Amino acid sequence: MAASPPRFSIMPIRPSDHVRIADVAGDLVLLDLRQDDYLALSSCHAGPVFAALEGKDHDPADPILQELLENRLVQMAAEPWEQADSIHVLPLPEPARSNSLYKGWMLLAFALAVLLTLASYYRSTKALASQAFSCGNRSEFSPERMAGIVRWFESLRIFIPRTGRCLVQSLLLLHFLRLLRIPSELVFGVRTHPFEAHCWVEWNSRVLNDSVDHVCWYTVIARF
Repeated sequence: MAASPPRFSIMPIRPSDHVRIADVAGDLVLLDLRQDDYLALSSCHAGPVFAALEGKDHDPADPILQELLENRLVQMAAEPWEQADSIHVLPLPEPARSNSLYKGWMLLAFALAVLLTLASYYRSTKALASQAFSCGNRSEFSPERMAGIVRWFESLRIFIPRTGRCLVQSLLLLHFLRLLRIPSELVFGVRTHPFEAHCWVEWNSRVLNDSVDHVCWYTVIARF
C-alpha cells in the first residue's frame, strides 16, 4: 500500500498576546513576556513556523510548531503575521542649554525615576506589557533641547551604582522622560550567532542612550 501523502495546511498562526517575535535573517526569536525569557530557532528549524505565520502551506504536525502551540506561545489566527518595521533611527545633535529652573524640575524627576526604576525592574520585563504611563505631548521639543536633557540625565546617572546595564539604564531614562511628560519608547532588539538581546530608548525616531551604528545591528522584537 502506498504511503499517504503528507498533510498540509494554510491556516495561519500568530504570536500569543504575551509573546513578541522577530525574523532575524531567517532565524526566529520569541520573547515570552510572562516568563521574561527568549527562545531562538535557527533558520534550519524555523521554516515550518514561518510558513504558518505567513499563511503559507505547512505541515501542521511539525513537532516544533506543535510544541509552540501546546505551550501557548503561538495560536491559530485569521490573518498572517507581519514583521515589524526595521530600525530607522537618527542620532541626536549637539545639545542646547537648559535654564536653571528647568534643571531643578529635572533633578526632582530624576530622583523619582530612580525609585520607579527600582520598582519596575524587580517586577521583571513582563510588567511592561501592561504598564500604562501617563504622559502629555512634549513632541515640540527640538532635537537640540532633547540632547541637552539626555546629557544632563547622563551626568546624574553616573552617580547611581549599577545603572550601566542597558535595561536598567533604559528604564531609568524612560521613567525620567515620562515624568517630564516627554513621550518615548523602550525598544528591545535581538540578534543571533551568537544570540544577544539589547534595549534602548527612542524619541521621535531618535535613539537617546545608544549609537545608531550599534542599534542597527539588532532586529526590533518589541516596543513599549
